[in-house]
Amino acid sequence: MTPVQANLVEMAALSDISATSYALSAMVGSQPKLCCYAVDDVYSTDGNLERKSFCALYINKFRIVACIDSGSDLTVIQSTIFTNLFRSNFKRILKPSDLKSITSFSANPIAVHGQFTCLISFSQGGPQVPIIITVIKDITGVPSMLLGNDALRATWAVL
Repeated sequence: MTPVQANLVEMAALSDISATSYALSAMVGSQPKLCCYAVDDVYSTDGNLERKSFCALYINKFRIVACIDSGSDLTVIQSTIFTNLFRSNFKRILKPSDLKSITSFSANPIAVHGQFTCLISFSQGGPQVPIIITVIKDITGVPSMLLGNDALRATWAVL
């Protein structure tokens, strides 16, 4: 099984996304290769018109699958994932945020725990880019990390 196939099988095992997906890859000049996974949203009530895109990225040598949302101003990660990434020093890394809550697309408030700056890369050992990530409360049934427009601009990602 190729790494891409293994990633698709891993994503298919998740109960909140579809097993029907495909990978898109792009190389922009000397920029790192960004591989995205477009996934049909089988839960959409509008005739399956919605698609979700995911990418693998590396934070603190751990591989994270993030949902790409160019309509989101912020890059967010759920609290449990954040504490697992930075086990012993997460309290030192997390900084206060001016935002106390953010509003979801469905107009629901989401509590903000803080924010931190870290280096991310789209391939293991690849070039790293600093981005700011906002830590939010855990929400079941949604992706654990959302790569927002701020990170897309900072990494010069092209989709």
